[in-house]
Amino acid sequence: MRLMRPQIRPTRTSMAIRAQATKVAGTAIARSVALPLIEDEQDVSSLVDDMRTDYQAVFAVETLQSLAARIDVRVGVVTGDEAASDLAESLTELWRRTARQLIGKSFEYGRAAFEKVWRNDPETGLTLVRKLEYLPPSVRGSKFTEMVLDETGRFDGVKLKGQGSDAWTLPVQDAYWHGVDTTIIEPHGRSRYLGAPQSVRRKRKELDRLMDIFIKKHVLKGGIAHVEPTVYDARTGNPIDNFQIVAAHLDALQSGGWLIQPSTRDANGNLLNDFRLEASTTDPAGLLDLQRYLDAQMSRSLLVHESLLTEGDTGMGSGNAVVSFVGMLLASVEDLVEQAVQSFQKYVVEKAVARNAIAAKLQTTYVPLSNSDNSQMNQIAASVLTNNTLSPVIQSGAVDLIQILKAAGFPMTEDAAKKLQDSIDDAKQVAQEMREMKQNAGPAEGGASGFKQAAPRPEEQGGNGGDPNKSDTPKG
Repeated sequence: MRLMRPQIRPTRTSMAIRAQATKVAGTAIARSVALPLIEDEQDVSSLVDDMRTDYQAVFAVETLQSLAARIDVRVGVVTGDEAASDLAESLTELWRRTARQLIGKSFEYGRAAFEKVWRNDPETGLTLVRKLEYLPPSVRGSKFTEMVLDETGRFDGVKLKGQGSDAWTLPVQDAYWHGVDTTIIEPHGRSRYLGAPQSVRRKRKELDRLMDIFIKKHVLKGGIAHVEPTVYDARTGNPIDNFQIVAAHLDALQSGGWLIQPSTRDANGNLLNDFRLEASTTDPAGLLDLQRYLDAQMSRSLLVHESLLTEGDTGMGSGNAVVSFVGMLLASVEDLVEQAVQSFQKYVVEKAVARNAIAAKLQTTYVPLSNSDNSQMNQIAASVLTNNTLSPVIQSGAVDLIQILKAAGFPMTEDAAKKLQDSIDDAKQVAQEMREMKQNAGPAEGGASGFKQAAPRPEEQGGNGGDPNKSDTPKG
């Protein structure tokens, strides 16, 4: 009996998805499937405000932002004329003015929205982006900006919400939206504060509460109070719980103060109201240890090892650990910059080229910190390239010059590397021949093979014939 493969009839939903996917050229089926599943943007304004009160989080984020600002980002001309060069120069300057806000806001909120403010430049005849006006997610607790998507799930502008039902939409040619860690489900981006940093922040808030209690009430351990259990109101004669009254006064005491009690004594002369503090004080070591632990946790949750921010008791560990921590930090910074560069290229650079209708191709590039910070390699390479002779260390083969040049970022084809290697080999051969000639000449009389060296001739010692009391300086 022949088995037949079952036929699966397409449902209306699948047919609609396929039709939607093929409606626009280049649209992936996955994006069309995900379109109705796109999650609403999560409002993280309160989380951002809370994280800005955490000194360790602020320290870590400032470190990331300062490193990101050091990365050299440029808009270059791939093909084009002088007008393309002028446009590229203007866009490079625009990046430098906006980069810190672009990367910082998108790190916190997961997105950064801007309005492109255009201007006509009379000198070049180009329409340039004068500035990128930042548009916050919310204003006074009300949502202000929202991403607009087209029928394929792609960015199509920014909706601005005013008071009441008023709303305006900036078209894509006038809007710029940069999202961090975007996906087809979260095209607007995702805050880097969500997840581990948010969890650590909850613990740190509880620690802050305990520290406040300690500072206010537990500088001293407390004591023992002897009071009358019941007193009577002098005006009404009603009984009053004296324990409750004294306890309230004691709780009000912070680090010091006075508690005044009546000096009534019993038949034996003992005070009926007495309060004695314990001599020892509360040790804050436990809270301080917890604070240091959570400091480290907050830094690590933001991918910045705590030893790179402050010098701790345990230090930074081994050399391999230091390299790993620094590498992780640089990779995190470069990831943020790369995402920003890609969106800047797509929504600012390419839109500016289209706005001016010039036949040009501009490309935004950057130099990774792992390359630009390798200053020692750069200095070595520059020294080698500007010297007339090769260092004896390179001539001996102990150091690979080609690898040094590659590490310093010098572009080199295979043919160029082969020619350079041939030159190095020739220099090594010449140096070897020079050493052999020197050895074949033999040692001088009384040299290394004799028992004493001959006294140097007067002309070798100078004009004074070796007499320290005579001067070489000519008279007159």
